[in-house]
Amino acid sequence: MSSPKRAAGLIVLGLIVISLPSRAGGQDTSGVVTVPSALPGIVVEVHVRAGDKVQQGDVLAKLESRLAQLDVEAARARLEVAEAMYRVVLVATQGAQHQVERVKALQASKAVSEEEVNRAILALETHKAEVHAKQAAVKLAQIEVQKAQFVLDQHIIHSPGAGVVALVHVNPGEAVSKFGRVVQIKK
Repeated sequence: MSSPKRAAGLIVLGLIVISLPSRAGGQDTSGVVTVPSALPGIVVEVHVRAGDKVQQGDVLAKLESRLAQLDVEAARARLEVAEAMYRVVLVATQGAQHQVERVKALQASKAVSEEEVNRAILALETHKAEVHAKQAAVKLAQIEVQKAQFVLDQHIIHSPGAGVVALVHVNPGEAVSKFGRVVQIKK
């Protein structure tokens, strides 16, 4: 039996040809780029076939994404709640500011005590602190929406560049692992 022959990512064993894997997402010496999945999941759509021309950004395949879509919706709902709570605290802070002004005016005519003025000032300062906390909660909720959207976007596998589809490794209904090969594109 003759020894195996190697050529540009292939091993030839008699009549059997084995394609050697390249690095995930990497380009081998023959100009073939392996496009991996960023996430594990079930393939629901494959948009290309071997021989198809693709451009950078073209959709190659899609993974099942219902849970990721729900995560985006939940994050957006939490953002709406955080924004509403922020608005409530702003209104309360404005009310506390008006109360301080009113109490100070009454104090000038000796209609209220120093203790009442101090209570009004303390309430205002408490509301101001709540405004800062609610601003931070809004910022955090915005980040959670961005994170959830990023994960959702990872369910769509795009072409990293122009070329011709050399090989499609997946079919609808099949599972793909994280960094599992989806498509190979010849540059």
